[in-house]
Amino acid sequence: MLSNNVTPRERLFPERHISIRVHGRMRQITLSGSLQIVGLCGLLAGTSAVAYLAASHFLYDRLVAEKEAEVLKAEMSNADLRELVIRLQERLSATRDELDRTRTKLADGATQTAGLRDQIHAIEARVRTAEEGRDRLNVAWDELQQRSTMLEEMLSAKNAQLASLGRSADTARGELKKIDQQRAGLTDRIRELETELQSVAVKSAQVQTALDAAERKLQVATAERDKAATERDRLRGRVAELERRVADVDADAGKASPSRAAQASSPVLSVAASRTEASTVSGWSEIERVLASAGVDVPKLIARFNTTPSGQGGPFVALGAPGRKPAAAADPEELIARADGLQKALKSLPLSPPLASYQLESRFGVRTDPLNHRQSIHTGLDFSAPYRSAVYNTAPGTVIYAGPKGDYGKVVEIDHGSGIVTRYAHLHRTTVTVGSILGGRQQIGELGSTGRSTGPHVHYEVIVNGVPQDPEKFLVAGRNVVPVAAK
Repeated sequence: MLSNNVTPRERLFPERHISIRVHGRMRQITLSGSLQIVGLCGLLAGTSAVAYLAASHFLYDRLVAEKEAEVLKAEMSNADLRELVIRLQERLSATRDELDRTRTKLADGATQTAGLRDQIHAIEARVRTAEEGRDRLNVAWDELQQRSTMLEEMLSAKNAQLASLGRSADTARGELKKIDQQRAGLTDRIRELETELQSVAVKSAQVQTALDAAERKLQVATAERDKAATERDRLRGRVAELERRVADVDADAGKASPSRAAQASSPVLSVAASRTEASTVSGWSEIERVLASAGVDVPKLIARFNTTPSGQGGPFVALGAPGRKPAAAADPEELIARADGLQKALKSLPLSPPLASYQLESRFGVRTDPLNHRQSIHTGLDFSAPYRSAVYNTAPGTVIYAGPKGDYGKVVEIDHGSGIVTRYAHLHRTTVTVGSILGGRQQIGELGSTGRSTGPHVHYEVIVNGVPQDPEKFLVAGRNVVPVAAK
């Protein structure tokens, strides 16, 4: 039984003795009631501080998480706030590091009671620092809210501007619809005008073709007339000379009759020879006329081969040219030299077809396009033949292009000099290269249907000084060369 003089403090915190053996020696530590009370108070204070810090840390983490979310939102809308958030995050990271270190120290303080009070004071100081940081975070939060409000106001103003722009866009769409309708009407009108223009072009081409045919007929008739007049004048001169010589023979009584007959037959033979010469010269004149109508500069072409005799000159007047006086007979030697030069020059001209056997499908000039069935200008001749038939050059020259070329497909182009170029299109493949020097008639490729084509054929063009000419004129001139050369 305890004495009645024992106080409640003594009952709760009686004096305790603790025996400790150290190196074989017994030591006794006496814990008085006051010391126990102080230790218990310290323990309670430490526990309260740890609980307070844990609760503060939880609330702080929650607050920091909310702040971070708000900061992230603000960071997306304002670049300046990003720097502030980064600084706050750094401070929060430092505070967390401090809290971690504080936890570590509190854990150590649980085992080291002697230094618990000093650690509690340090923790309280750090808590005050954390509270100050929290206050600063609250101030920053208020600033973020103010800036967020400003951003919302700016967003509202932008939305109002967007709405205004949307109304303006609707108005512009209506105007664009009207413009599209007007453009459609103008497009229809342009198509009508194009159709009318094509009709006019077709009619003009037809008229031009008729004029060209009439001009050719007129030139042929003029040439025939001049040829007949020239031959008539020459015959008259020969007849007059014959009559004069016959009169001289009749007046000479000392000559025998056989000699007279021989003298009389000589002018007749001269007349026959003159007729043959006039016919040959007329044939070369016809070839010159055909080449000239195809855009070829015939005098320049002949001069290229240096066939003009030295010491000769004067203006060139083609045989059978309009306006030539029939009575002015050309020098036979000059005509023969000119014919020889032309004959040599013809060897460099594209006067033969590009295929050994063929069928002419489409001519030069106005035609209906085979793909869109609209009126168009065809700048060459289309020769059809079996697929991959051999294609030949039509005259000696140098290859200046070999390969694909847009709607032409695979193409070979050859320069023949004097501004004359031939083009062979829609080939299956080419067998020559750029820079190749070709002789008379060599294979340059195979007939195909590459490019804008409806079937196997070769599109053949003759270009003189950059202008496409009718290749058929050269083929006609080529057909006339053999008869003239045979005379």
